Amino acid sequence: MGNMHNEFSCFAHFDYDYMKNQPNYYEEITSMYEQDSGFRMSEPAEHGGRTQYAFWLESSQTHLFRYVRTLICIANVKMVSKDKALVAIKDSYDADEAWHYIRTELEDEAKFVELDKIWEDAMKWL
Repeated sequence: MGNMHNEFSCFAHFDYDYMKNQPNYYEEITSMYEQDSGFRMSEPAEHGGRTQYAFWLESSQTHLFRYVRTLICIANVKMVSKDKALVAIKDSYDADEAWHYIRTELEDEAKFVELDKIWEDAMKWL
């Protein structure tokens, strides 16, 4: 857990209090895309009057939070609970394009692929 502080130390400029107090931002949370994708994302919104955009990501699949941190267009990921994070998009990326890219990547990462029995048996030999 001590490492988590260092991981999020870049949030000194990230105005989480501003974001959580924006009325339209919480409205967006309730209107997140509902699909059987294993996660929910709000629309990207400007935060703190800056040019940076952020969105809420909710999922019970914790590996998705680790995965989203690896995407090149992500500036910061701030966990606000075990299944919810505020994700900031880097300023150098178009927020809408980056959001759609992130959504597509998360949809692929969240998919559960069921293998034929022959492949499951083959993996047991490894």
